[in-house]
Amino acid sequence: MKKLLLGVAAMTSFAAFAQLPVSTAPENRNVVLEEFTGINCPWCPDGHKLANQYAAANPGDVFLINIHTGGFANPGSGQPNYTTSFGAAIAGQTNLTGYPSGTINRQDFSPTYSQNTSGTAMNRSDWDDAGDLVLNDSSYVNLAVEGTIDVAAQTLTVDVELFYTGDGAPQNKLNVAVLQNGVPGPQVGAATLYPEMLNPDGTYNHMHMLRHLMAGQWGDDIDTTDAGTLVSRSYTWNIPASINGVPVDLSNLEIVAFVAEGQQFIVSGVDGPIDFVNFPFQTNARVLDVSSEQEVCALELNPQVTVQNWGGDTLTSIEFSYDVNGSGAMTYTWTGQLAPLASATASLPTISFMDNGTNTLNVYIISTNGSADQNASDNIGSIGSIVQNSGLGNLRLIMRQDRYGEEITWRIRNEAGQIVESGGPYQQLLSNGTQDHIHVLNLTDVECHRLEVLDSYGDGINSGYGNGKYWIEQADLIRIIEGDGVYTASIDHPFDYTATVGIEEEALSGVELYPNPTDELTTLSIELAGNDDVTYTVVNALGQVMATATVSGTAGINNIELNTSNWETGLYYINLEYNGQQSVEKLNVIH
Repeated sequence: MKKLLLGVAAMTSFAAFAQLPVSTAPENRNVVLEEFTGINCPWCPDGHKLANQYAAANPGDVFLINIHTGGFANPGSGQPNYTTSFGAAIAGQTNLTGYPSGTINRQDFSPTYSQNTSGTAMNRSDWDDAGDLVLNDSSYVNLAVEGTIDVAAQTLTVDVELFYTGDGAPQNKLNVAVLQNGVPGPQVGAATLYPEMLNPDGTYNHMHMLRHLMAGQWGDDIDTTDAGTLVSRSYTWNIPASINGVPVDLSNLEIVAFVAEGQQFIVSGVDGPIDFVNFPFQTNARVLDVSSEQEVCALELNPQVTVQNWGGDTLTSIEFSYDVNGSGAMTYTWTGQLAPLASATASLPTISFMDNGTNTLNVYIISTNGSADQNASDNIGSIGSIVQNSGLGNLRLIMRQDRYGEEITWRIRNEAGQIVESGGPYQQLLSNGTQDHIHVLNLTDVECHRLEVLDSYGDGINSGYGNGKYWIEQADLIRIIEGDGVYTASIDHPFDYTATVGIEEEALSGVELYPNPTDELTTLSIELAGNDDVTYTVVNALGQVMATATVSGTAGINNIELNTSNWETGLYYINLEYNGQQSVEKLNVIH
């Protein structure tokens, strides 16, 4: 029985939340840390890390709002746009001079804690010191907040209560920020400065991302601020499917309410729980993610599927069907307890497949709780570009180093995990650039191997100091593995090795191949002096095996018919072995 990996995340109750009704007892101020950040800011992951550490050290007292704004937040080609219509104005009043930057309660701590001689913006190293001053200061207003998401209507309603334990400023502003957690996307510098936030697919896990301000840019006016005053306000937001093309994930939203004196000086703030009501379906599992190996030796995959309960009932069983390239389907049934909005990751049994060159794993939800899932529109997930790496004959590794060659090493392990080849480090270059190193590989084990490429600094070999890369090629220069050099501390690639002759060898006499080129059928004709076994293997230009067999030959002419109708147009190599000899024939397929 396959082990089931569960990662259940309940979304609906947290003890640290300031739930209604609001407290009437005097309290100290809470910290609202607004961090100005961007996906192309190389030092911003360190700001995220320091902010998260400070909030974790002060649970229920420190609340984070990550505002993507400024030049580093402007998306490049193919990048998501995490900015909002609110961010630039908030950052514009801080007098910030660099990123990451942040404000503690929009309070001016200059010149002690400031990026400038004046202004509320400060460097990340000062956030905790300034925050501690706020935490030790008394507040004249308490807050409590709760939210409700109507799933069918796609609306968020937020109720806020304020109680003034002392006399406040003549006028206050009530703000309600909607944040989103768990947003996968790019982030420069993450691999080095905050690798803990990297997802398995290499994306960064963005947290506390500002998506909306429900009371407008600067908040809702509170005109009565005398001691003993109770204020209740309610706000509703029609949740869009996406903002700037970035999906709004209802299950990962967060609300933070805070009271400010005008546009600056936040008195205090709190977060609150979000409840979910009015699910359109009672049994509705949706596929969030499908994962598997992207490179394989053997034609086998070990899939994983992550699902979320997007219905009102607890799920106790989910039946999956899965296949590769639309054939060889298998089924698996997960059992357990999956509450509404919780998620789980299931490891599916190993599936074998026929190689199509590039392959696609498909996963389908067949049923939930023993019956058809009530919403079939979100029951399918897939992952493509799965390839088998296979090498024949004499191989060589070309390592194209960047400037810092002394950081680069590599090794090849056999199936038992033993290191059978290794290389590096290399000399450092005088300036940014590249240099090739060619290593002839002397592999003897006909089995699965694994190439490991390492970088001791942790920034790969293509990170601005030269366009480093690496590849393993056969004698015919066909590359069976190729890496672009973009990784962190290490990357690995499995590959299958077959010890056969290089395809540059001359063909043996007595062998004919006709018709060549061919559109469908071709005949491999071999003349034998006596009875003998003939082994043939056909590979494409990528080194992928298209057909292989051993046939019993007899003295005279022996014909082997090959059907190429399902092969793509291109050049193929037929490796032959008989009578203690080896040969390679070239076949052109043209459709």
